[in-house]
Amino acid sequence: MGGECANGPVGSVWIYPYDGQTGVLKGFAPASETPSPLPGVTITGIPLTVHSNIFTTALNVRSAQLVRLSDHAVVGLFTTQTLGQPAPAYIFYPTPGTPLDANTVYRFTVEVSPLGGPFETRVSTFTTGAV
Repeated sequence: MGGECANGPVGSVWIYPYDGQTGVLKGFAPASETPSPLPGVTITGIPLTVHSNIFTTALNVRSAQLVRLSDHAVVGLFTTQTLGQPAPAYIFYPTPGTPLDANTVYRFTVEVSPLGGPFETRVSTFTTGAV
C-alpha cells in the first residue's frame, strides 16, 4: 500500500486487509517491535489499517468494528487514536485484542473522514489463513 498512499489523490482512503483478501495472518506480537505500538501487550490479532495519502494532514475515524461472520461476534479492538477525534496523521490502525481464528471470515467496517470532509463508510470482508 505504500505506493498508493504516497501517490494516490489527497483525501483518498484505503483499508487493509483489502476486501476479498484471503490468507490473512491471525496474529501479531507487538512486543517484538521497538518501540512497541502496544506496550505491555504480548500477542494480538493482525493490525487492521485505514490509510490515506501521506499528504493528508488529518484522518478522523468515527467508528471501527471487526465482526467474525460465522457467529456475528464483535472482536474487541485496541486503538492508538481516539475515535471521533481528528488525528494529525494519515493512518489509523485498530488492532484486535486477541489473535483471530484460523480459516475464518471477518468483516472490518470503518466510518472515516479524511481532511475534515464528510464521513464515508468503508467495508472489507477477508478470510484468515491456517497459520
